[in-house]
Amino acid sequence: MKFYEFIEKESVNDEEKVKLKLLFEEFAFGWNSIMNYFVQDQKLNYNKFNNKQVMNFDLPIIYGLIEQKGAGVHLCAILEFLIKLHNEFLDSVIIAIPPKKYQCLKFLENISWDTLEYKTYFIKSIKVSQAQNINFINYNWNDKILKYKLYELIEEQVADSTINNIDNKFKTPLTQQMKDSINNVIDYYYYLDDQNKQLIPAKDFSLALKRFIYRFLLNDTGMKIHSNNLNVYFLNFTLDLWSSDIKEELIKKLFPTCLLVSHAYNTYYLIINEIEAIKKCNFVDIDYIP
Repeated sequence: MKFYEFIEKESVNDEEKVKLKLLFEEFAFGWNSIMNYFVQDQKLNYNKFNNKQVMNFDLPIIYGLIEQKGAGVHLCAILEFLIKLHNEFLDSVIIAIPPKKYQCLKFLENISWDTLEYKTYFIKSIKVSQAQNINFINYNWNDKILKYKLYELIEEQVADSTINNIDNKFKTPLTQQMKDSINNVIDYYYYLDDQNKQLIPAKDFSLALKRFIYRFLLNDTGMKIHSNNLNVYFLNFTLDLWSSDIKEELIKKLFPTCLLVSHAYNTYYLIINEIEAIKKCNFVDIDYIP
């Protein structure tokens, strides 16, 4: 029996037929979308040559069943391929995340390793046959998810070569008292002492400053904002200047009130230069400078 025959047979009315056709079209779209990658993986890792089987209404319904025989092995192999990609991606991401860095990932900590100096993240394994709806993330894709992330990535790269071009009125020197106020609220050794979460991490502060300079000061429209207090902007979290893992309460509590917009540029370079100095002294391995 072919898919179109199955749909005709199981449809009690036109509405049911439309629903079944839509479900099949979603299945066919998913199948055909990954088929090229699946065939390449089979050739590369298993020395198997699999002809690209395009899913359509004329194929036997066995292609939609998970069986370790006949045409059913296609769907089994595809699921194994997707599961492997899924697990490899999670493994690579988890390894790259410093333990205890993000509170939102606390539920992934392996609580059985409390005796160690630090915890690692742990994801429980589950068989596909035992999976329930709650185990899957199912949402309508939105291109803005990657669009905004890509924008921020490009923005950071462009800002490095352009923020020096801002007007001199935004480059007011810092007094020693201002420098002390800034350094007193910044943690330059964030990666060395992950327990110290009472100060603003230097990399997050400098990144927020760079975003502000690039977005607001580079294209001077004649607005006299250089005399405005800097915290007006940095305490406005709708501007998305801060990294997503920064606690708003911490910024509200610690952000220096003595700084004006005209001090943003030199504040940024004060922090960057301090990071560089620490890096050169090998006190801590800081591999990221915004």
